[in-house]
Amino acid sequence: MNKSNTLFYAAAATTAIAGVIHIVLGIPSNNPNSQILFVGSIAQVFWAIPMIRRWGLYGIL
Repeated sequence: MNKSNTLFYAAAATTAIAGVIHIVLGIPSNNPNSQILFVGSIAQVFWAIPMIRRWGLYGIL
């Protein structure tokens, strides 16, 4: 595994972990701001998939 792959996997892992933390923090309250946080965190978790697959503007580097 080269350095580029390691960076993609690290970025995807940290993005997914941050999304899971935001989900956990956004569920318990009925505050509208926490609901926005919850929706954004779902998107953040699913954003890890294109990062792992290396989808992007320039394709595979």
